Amino acid sequence: MKIKYGVFYLSCFLILMVTRPVNAAIYQIEVMSERDNENYASAVAELTTVTDCFKEDCSAIEPIFASYGRIGEGASWLSNEFPFLDDSRFKLYGHTTNSEQYLSYCQLNLKYSNCQEWADNRYLGTQGSGGANRFVNSYTWHSNFNVSTNNNKASATNGVSIISEVSGNISGTNEVLINKVKNELIGSSSSGYMHTGMNNYARQYMSRGFYGTYALEPIVTAQPLDTMGVTRAYDAFEYNGKTYVVGSSAFSIYGNKYDCDTVSDPHTKPQCQNLTFNNQAVVWDVTNIGAVTVSKVTNATTGHSRAKQVLGRRRWIHPIWIAQC
Repeated sequence: MKIKYGVFYLSCFLILMVTRPVNAAIYQIEVMSERDNENYASAVAELTTVTDCFKEDCSAIEPIFASYGRIGEGASWLSNEFPFLDDSRFKLYGHTTNSEQYLSYCQLNLKYSNCQEWADNRYLGTQGSGGANRFVNSYTWHSNFNVSTNNNKASATNGVSIISEVSGNISGTNEVLINKVKNELIGSSSSGYMHTGMNNYARQYMSRGFYGTYALEPIVTAQPLDTMGVTRAYDAFEYNGKTYVVGSSAFSIYGNKYDCDTVSDPHTKPQCQNLTFNNQAVVWDVTNIGAVTVSKVTNATTGHSRAKQVLGRRRWIHPIWIAQC
């Protein structure tokens, strides 16, 4: 963890100290897990036992902090239905041998002077990890997938358990992003990689929302969505004694589906590796974790209106959109 400091910042801190009664610590510095390249705080649990740490003693409170870090430059975040939240002009898949889409995005939107380098880093990765090329072409990748090459990992304080890879997959190869701490950790995780033979590495899914250590299933149970359909979870709320998680879910295939809706174990087939999906806003009822239900967000009920309000606080949302993933 790096802390920037200087005369201005220290001056502000000193002014704060002399204008407030110093009866208790009003903040804590939490050192999260170290990564080789980038580290980000992603969520912190809300305080429920105190209302004002300037007036009350908060020194004994230990809320849960969550963070994520990545080794190499990431191609896209797990939480993005669109790469960079851009529109469908950014077509990551189908461009598996060059970085032209990243270069075009940078030139049109970011206008950096080093767009070629920026694009190459996001397509090829850095420090032996990350990059679109690695996961788009994972089925024929030339080296092993293991915990040391997993680009994106999350951590949480207080010994809170984090969702792991799908049972039987290579240990530690699921990428995790925690978006919220509310009773349980809430976020998105990939399935991790499985070795399907020779140099073939496949994932059941790129992203599944989770609540605690429970993966949130898509709204459609037909194949290949049942196994490969993406979901994402962003937040949660209480309503009429029930707990709901809000996010998005794939509901159909976008573009060519090949024969992925008829073959068995579609995630192990080369033609099904980079399917794209149409997605919609959904809400999961996680009150009983043994009987989770999912439904699309509509105007039909007050509860769903509440779900739209929660989603609206975190991000722009439309009932239906297309995900390039």
